Amino acid sequence: MTEEIKQTLIAKYMATQHPDFLFTVDAWFYKTAEEKVADGSAVWLCSDENGNDTTRPMTLEEASMFTFEQHDLIYTDGNIAVTEYEHCFAFWSVNDNGRCIGGNLWEPGQWWLDNESIKQIKEYAAHKWDDRKDIIKFEF
Repeated sequence: MTEEIKQTLIAKYMATQHPDFLFTVDAWFYKTAEEKVADGSAVWLCSDENGNDTTRPMTLEEASMFTFEQHDLIYTDGNIAVTEYEHCFAFWSVNDNGRCIGGNLWEPGQWWLDNESIKQIKEYAAHKWDDRKDIIKFEF
């Protein structure tokens, strides 16, 4: 993915944030753009001149736009995370290497959070209750 495409994506999502936005996290598809083009899974769904559904193969550059997404983290307890991307929600298993466990647009196991995002989520969750005086903390 070119830096220009990445910066365009970042600018787009920074403009419309969820009210519970915490920070952004990076999600990656389990296949690279090269793999998607090579195996034929990178296609556009479109209609022909008669209105019939058809597909058109993506170029490598087009496919690269669909292997990375920057999501808005809106909830985490350190074990799971909930993100928003284009007004759709995704659910992630933080302790299972950031594996996507479902969502409006994402099949479980096909998307993963990167290691830096997992680290940020765990650090945030470890300290999120520190300043809450209304929570009773129990030691076991």
